[in-house]
Amino acid sequence: MSTSAASLDIAAAETFLRQEARILDLRRFERAFGEGTDASVLAALSAYRNADGGYAGILEPDLRTTISQPQSAELALRILDEVGTVPADVASGLCDWLVTVSGDDGGVPFTHPSARAHPAAPHWHHADGETSSLNPTAALVGILHRHGVEHPWLDRATAFCWRATGADGTAAGAGEDLDLYSVRAALWLLDPAVPAAPDPAALRTCLEQGVRDHIALDPALTEPGAPGHHIGPLEVAPFPGDPGRAFLPQDAVAAALDALAARQRADGGWDVNFEPISQAARAGWRGWATLHALLVLRAAGRLH
Repeated sequence: MSTSAASLDIAAAETFLRQEARILDLRRFERAFGEGTDASVLAALSAYRNADGGYAGILEPDLRTTISQPQSAELALRILDEVGTVPADVASGLCDWLVTVSGDDGGVPFTHPSARAHPAAPHWHHADGETSSLNPTAALVGILHRHGVEHPWLDRATAFCWRATGADGTAAGAGEDLDLYSVRAALWLLDPAVPAAPDPAALRTCLEQGVRDHIALDPALTEPGAPGHHIGPLEVAPFPGDPGRAFLPQDAVAAALDALAARQRADGGWDVNFEPISQAARAGWRGWATLHALLVLRAAGRLH
């Protein structure tokens, strides 16, 4: 049973994280709300880094493989961005690995075919593993540019993103058909550190239309247990300075924050609005979701 926004309980959330979360997310919590350090988070994340420079698929709780996967590279970079650094050796090794899984067009696929040989949520097994996609290429591009990374892979991947969003200046077409997760990834392209698209207006038009088409503004649609699968404003632009906020009505963001605050469960944690494949995956996702909720609510001034 969810609590009300007025009864948010950080102590209960901490207890939940200590009982259920992965050590990585517990270290992130300790850094954000206690006496943890950047180094402790980086050390926990390094356990997922493979010798090839990529990150094990299991960093995404529903992808139970230790083989490096593109989506896990995005998750790793999001955590590094949270800490505020992408170490040069990590960036270089990761980009070298991304070269090995990229298509001729410069983008990476949503998942590598190797995922099919391991337990995973159905969408990992159904992905073709060959077609380049904005999800996660655009997020990788945005975060790497934000941290000043330079690498030949990044140049080619950035060009792929302009073609996929129809922002390459050729007027040759609309690019990739966006879905809800490619919209979320592509909003990273609006980070000020990303080089300007050849056609910035086309990029903004593409992303604004993508938000209108795919982001659920009604919080009831993203409630755990609601029919279908939707993502809301706080999944695509969780923090006040995120570029995607410009495309979201302020009242929709406020309603999403109210709903997020009200979703703390009796055990102190937050749930997810999809069905994980195992108890381990559920615990991993709930730990991730609980920390995410705390970080978003604090940034919005909802935690005191």
